[in-house]
Amino acid sequence: MSDITIDGKEYKKNEMSEEQVSIVGKLANIQQSKNNLLSQVQDLEVLADHYVGKFKTATSKEIEEKQSEQK
Repeated sequence: MSDITIDGKEYKKNEMSEEQVSIVGKLANIQQSKNNLLSQVQDLEVLADHYVGKFKTATSKEIEEKQSEQK
């Protein structure tokens, strides 16, 4: 682990207690989890948009078929 900056202040690892090093490790894990979740949300938004498009296409086809049957 290298030095870390929190709220604009830089902290050196070699000056941290074991507890502080442990806390920084937990913070790093939390930040990584957050980044992974944000990436997953973006992927899910793309997937949801895709299925909205598929639904609209299927709905349009169904409407066209019903109109063709009525003629």
